[in-house]
Amino acid sequence: MCCVLTALLVTFFTAWRARLKTMIECWPQVRIATTLVTATIVFVAVSAVAAEHAWHYLSRAQANERTVLAEFMAQPICRGSN
Repeated sequence: MCCVLTALLVTFFTAWRARLKTMIECWPQVRIATTLVTATIVFVAVSAVAAEHAWHYLSRAQANERTVLAEFMAQPICRGSN
């Protein structure tokens, strides 16, 4: 699921950037604002996904009596739902 959400975010930002290209070239302030807004949205999305994955691997590590690093190495990132 995380791979699909990441692909959708990349597609959205690519289309959004293409549409705003003319406006960005005309006004430098729009370019700065667009960059900051995009960076903020990406940061929040990545933080949420990272937090979810951290809790997931922590609970699996406790259930399997392993370290989080060992659990992370034992399971591929995009394997699908269990």
